[in-house]
Amino acid sequence: MKNLINTAWHEKNKLKMPTTLAERVKWHEAHLKACRCRKDVPPTIAVELKKQGKRVCSRGHLYRNSPPCPICYPGYRKGKQ
Repeated sequence: MKNLINTAWHEKNKLKMPTTLAERVKWHEAHLKACRCRKDVPPTIAVELKKQGKRVCSRGHLYRNSPPCPICYPGYRKGKQ
């Protein structure tokens, strides 16, 4: 299996402690774009993203288009109009 961790990004973007919730939300959003080591966000981050109007499924996956979540239901839209 190919290594999905973007080690260079993780080294450059260490999350300093203590942090504010806003800083954590920003870090996790950047992390989802830059690294494939995980596809979800922690529940506290998911709640904040939902407050910002972003789509987050019940498993913590952030996505852009209308439901269902493309990570939980891959291929659902194939053949649909």
